[in-house]
Amino acid sequence: MTYPLPHLHFFSTKTINVTPKISCDKRGHNTLYWKDHQRSYFLLDLSDQRTYTNHPMYHIYTNNASMKNTHKLHKSTCITPNTKYIIGKYLEHFFTNQTYIPRSMSSRYFDCLRNLLCEKLNAIRKRLESLNPGNRLSTTYLRFSYKKHTTYLGFYLPCRHEINNNKTCILPVAAVRSQS
Repeated sequence: MTYPLPHLHFFSTKTINVTPKISCDKRGHNTLYWKDHQRSYFLLDLSDQRTYTNHPMYHIYTNNASMKNTHKLHKSTCITPNTKYIIGKYLEHFFTNQTYIPRSMSSRYFDCLRNLLCEKLNAIRKRLESLNPGNRLSTTYLRFSYKKHTTYLGFYLPCRHEINNNKTCILPVAAVRSQS
């Protein structure tokens, strides 16, 4: 008996460099903004941004100058891939483009990081939907260290703060609060 081949759908991930000049306190949850050659962030934007193609594109924002604007096409059997699969492809994109973690170590950390990122996304969504009057924060990233390198893996949420001349801030949000 032969089974029909599943119809393949495509989505892509693209890296976008964001290197703004920041003059804020870099302690606490703002350590995300600390920039030197051994610290960087890679934040996944889960909002579907379709460009000239009809397949979804997810952007990965980074302040790492060594990672150029890389674009990667992924296959899926679903029209809209589930979040865990997208996060897995985001981590695959990160591990294949970075240079300081060996392949043997990246495969060791992959499942743990994917599960932690799924939990972090659920915590962010619950915090944003919450109406509790408390003054609590949830960070939008995880801190991942390998030897002397520190990487912040997480989710890109736009700042939405207007600067001047109706320009919006391009910085990623480091932490979210409830709606109250």
